[in-house]
Amino acid sequence: MTRPTVTTSRGTVRGVAAHGVDAFLGVPFARADRFGAPQPAPPWEGLRDADTAGPAPYQSPPLYAELGADVGEDCLQLDIWRPSHIDAPLPVLVWIYGGGFEHGASSVVGTSGRPYAATGRVVVVSLNYRLGPFGWAQLAHLGEPFESSSNLGLRDQIAALSWVREEIAAFGGDPGRVTLLGESAGGFSIAGLLAAPAAEGLFGAAAMFSGCASRVMPAPRARLIADEFVTRTGVADPAALLSAPPGMVDAAMQDVITQEISQRNGIRPRALAVVDDAGVPGGVLSGHPMRVVESGTTRGIRMLLSSTTDEIGAFRVAQPELFENADRVSLVDEVVAWGVGDAQAVALVDRQLARAGSAAVAREQLLTDWIYRLPAARMALAQAAAGGEAHLLLFGRVDDEPATHGSDMPSIMGNGLPDEGPAASERRRLTSSAILDLADGTGLDWEPVAAGAAHARLAGEGDDPRGVYEDVVEHWSGVDRP
Repeated sequence: MTRPTVTTSRGTVRGVAAHGVDAFLGVPFARADRFGAPQPAPPWEGLRDADTAGPAPYQSPPLYAELGADVGEDCLQLDIWRPSHIDAPLPVLVWIYGGGFEHGASSVVGTSGRPYAATGRVVVVSLNYRLGPFGWAQLAHLGEPFESSSNLGLRDQIAALSWVREEIAAFGGDPGRVTLLGESAGGFSIAGLLAAPAAEGLFGAAAMFSGCASRVMPAPRARLIADEFVTRTGVADPAALLSAPPGMVDAAMQDVITQEISQRNGIRPRALAVVDDAGVPGGVLSGHPMRVVESGTTRGIRMLLSSTTDEIGAFRVAQPELFENADRVSLVDEVVAWGVGDAQAVALVDRQLARAGSAAVAREQLLTDWIYRLPAARMALAQAAAGGEAHLLLFGRVDDEPATHGSDMPSIMGNGLPDEGPAASERRRLTSSAILDLADGTGLDWEPVAAGAAHARLAGEGDDPRGVYEDVVEHWSGVDRP
């Protein structure tokens, strides 16, 4: 069988074809020195085989998923899937993976763009961006040679989207119809891109699952974490980090940040995040993403925002002692630490205790509201109030199984599971159909959010989704939270 070839401005790539889909894997879109801004990928001569995923971004074990590729720092490559037969340019769906800014890759097993490309409705692109300290350490305040070391992961994503604008037409994609799709850190990243002037005009729609504008760190906080990171490395001169073993560099950052979910997402986060570097010389953002949405700057971006009914259930399973040891006093103290007034914190905790029946479940639901559900509802309502279009989705349970963080991934990628029952299949169909309808402009088949009205669709089983979102907005009213 003849293998498909495409000529880009950098050179010609040869992909692979199977079952009506052409795949081009490991296509370079940029290159970057360690802690440096991405630069256009150098051209190549002759035919470049694009039948194998390129290196995954450097990350230390334990890995949260099977990466599908070896790790390496020279990782700024992307993967493309398209229908083998295209009559007219198709919309482009760009996947941005999650993993807490510490893990992930475009090549992660189970996140192929093949299912969407096989529908014949879209061309799919999955991009790599740098992780850990290599992509998210805020080192710009150290000066030369780190002057561009702020939001490097976002810079990588912008470089990939610029490549899409310039090159995707050769693959049958329409560069004027680009939709971003991200989950968890991918969703947080998309929120950052909404506030990045350099990304303006590179996409027209955005689907954010389990993450939007809530993982944004003030630049001063990011600098404190970066300074502690440099101290932990033990180097006398920060410039030595440019050539230090990557494992040592990553391990130093792991010593600084925490895996405790509340501390990772509090008002003083101890984790990697999108940095609000609007005041930093050469910064990527123009302001906090929520403030940018509220200003109306993004009113032309069609949005889909989603959370799952039991987001924090996955973290409760991973760290049960942090939940089973909770009590009313500790919960109130924790909510107060999020910047909530004493009386409101007591009311929020008592309300969840009455609903949950135990402090462990109450903490799970409080964190679900704080990190995921409240920010999604507030961003959707802000977009609507500014005159833009936003839809809310609530990803619910099926077959008596909780819908925890990450449980929506097969549905997001359009992948059926071998043992899924009818309810799970319908949940997946609704979710993936909404993503495709957003991408190709068909229009989602439920009412968009209106100013003050959080209309929403439920995928799966659970309570009335509009009521869920409006309830969290009402009870967390006045709390300074995106």
